[in-house]
Amino acid sequence: MYEIRFMRVAEKYLKKLKDKNLKNAFKSTFVEISINPYKGKLKVGDLVKIFCYDMYYNKTNYETAYRVNDIFDSCNYSLNIHLKNS
Repeated sequence: MYEIRFMRVAEKYLKKLKDKNLKNAFKSTFVEISINPYKGKLKVGDLVKIFCYDMYYNKTNYETAYRVNDIFDSCNYSLNIHLKNS
């Protein structure tokens, strides 16, 4: 399982969320991503090495953009998360 590190923008966004069901939906998305980070779609072009995972909640698409950092020497696996409301 990968460690999740949130970008500052994502932390602020999640902190300001008032809808608890939406927060829980994000949490379950993060658990899914931390178990299998290659589940999302890999971007191309300028955004190479960035994965995106779409979550739908209340007829709205929320896109989670993340980068997988595999450092095998120290067994440090992390995901950098950025959230985008599409």
